[in-house]
Amino acid sequence: MKKILLFTTLVCCTTISAQDNREAIKIEVDKDCKSAINKRTFKDEIYTNPVRIVNTLNTVVTLMFSYKENFIYEDKGPVLNIWFNEEFLTRYLTDHIFLTIDGKEFDLDQLIEFETYDQTIDNKTETWWGLGFYLDSDLKNAFDSAVNMEMGMLERKSRERNIWKFNPLIIKGIVDAYDCFVTYYSPIDSRLSDERKIARENYEKNLKEFDVNYRDSKWFDNKETVKKSQSTEPSVDREDALAYQVKLNNDNFLALYYFNQDRLYQGVYVLEEDYVNENNFYTKYKEIQKILTSKYGEPKKVTKHRSKDLFDGANEIGMAIQTGEYSEYTLWETKKSTITLIIEGENFDSKLTIRYNTKDSALLMEVKKDDKIRRTDGF
Repeated sequence: MKKILLFTTLVCCTTISAQDNREAIKIEVDKDCKSAINKRTFKDEIYTNPVRIVNTLNTVVTLMFSYKENFIYEDKGPVLNIWFNEEFLTRYLTDHIFLTIDGKEFDLDQLIEFETYDQTIDNKTETWWGLGFYLDSDLKNAFDSAVNMEMGMLERKSRERNIWKFNPLIIKGIVDAYDCFVTYYSPIDSRLSDERKIARENYEKNLKEFDVNYRDSKWFDNKETVKKSQSTEPSVDREDALAYQVKLNNDNFLALYYFNQDRLYQGVYVLEEDYVNENNFYTKYKEIQKILTSKYGEPKKVTKHRSKDLFDGANEIGMAIQTGEYSEYTLWETKKSTITLIIEGENFDSKLTIRYNTKDSALLMEVKKDDKIRRTDGF
């Protein structure tokens, strides 16, 4: 199969992570911002030093700002980061972090970054958790002129909100960090504006040029036509579906075809590999993400979702995915198709899929209508 061979070739050659390609640099920081801006950084990235907003005997929470060019396509460079230790995690829910700035409340529930960091001090290793939220215009305006500020979190057991009111010294540290952050990230943001424009233009170009359906089949193909395009017998043959065992880059996948009234409308690849290290599922997700980006251009959307409070023992991304705490989706579009790469999990079982769907509105409407009939049949 010509398309599969091309896909396989691309997979085998994508082994370097995005982080390995980052260029470590030092930047010059003026005297007014030396305490706020981290001079050790990466190219096209800026970080402020963390400000401690909660500091008790066992629990620590810090706030910082960062700008990362990896959000270049969606213009989501500026990020508000909140880091906390494991002791804090065991006591409070992290679904929603409430920041109240000068009487206006912000519910931080749209997670765009999730990181962990292990720090060893005096032979004791402690895990820190980092949550990143998009720094939108409303939050920017609030930080720019903040006078009063507090943070609220729900306690795990009582589900009651606990409030930390920041003293004037903490607020000054946050505002100073934000002011310096704006000063140093703005030139990078401006310089990258042309690259964002090119990324959008390439996306629109790819949308018009590519006419990709699923494997060697086209949308609206009937089952017999799909069968003739395959060199092996299907492992599943139902009225509304076919399934084939396939290999992509020596990884085992199940290739599924879905039909509505004998017309192909969806194709799905399901990874059928078992990894000893659960983090390998996320590594594979990132590899395939690069492959599909090289083929279809910059994705239209990347969604990182935290479904509920983080699992207490999930100090690695693989565990968070397995337990259903974390999922990630990447979406591409072509002229006739949407392609969605998904990694998710539940009950300690990770699942990686690539979904190809027709964009034909009439066919999708019929699929939705028939699905509703099936679900209500018998009532």
